[in-house]
Amino acid sequence: MTLRYEQVADILRQLDAAKGHDVEIETGDWRLAVTAWPPPSPTVASAAPPVSEGASETRPSHPTPPASAADASHTTLCSPTVGRFCRGDRQPGDNVGEGEVIAVVELYGGTRTEIVTSKAGVLIELLPADGSFVQYGEMIGILQQV
Repeated sequence: MTLRYEQVADILRQLDAAKGHDVEIETGDWRLAVTAWPPPSPTVASAAPPVSEGASETRPSHPTPPASAADASHTTLCSPTVGRFCRGDRQPGDNVGEGEVIAVVELYGGTRTEIVTSKAGVLIELLPADGSFVQYGEMIGILQQV
């Protein structure tokens, strides 16, 4: 897919106008979703970003972490980029060390970004199915700190 300069500039304007909120932009040919994490406080109001010609309405969509992630001893693991989620050898219930690779996100063209734990703990949950598409900042797992 090739975008014209004007289309890229319009997308960047909409992202800037969202001020850290989730943005979903759709046309007949493509869809772009940008997810903020953690979701902004519900008490903060913001104006909806402008809709460009040829684009549908921009709408917020805030993912809600499962109740198991609410505990302070749990760390949420989020996707560092958009792409196809590839599970590694690690499964829920496994002990993982700090800096350990638990999965990979593949971009088109073969670029691979590792999802690395920031703390040691027990991998409680991996949410995306192997091979599914994930968005930047999407919660992909829960780690219980030890």
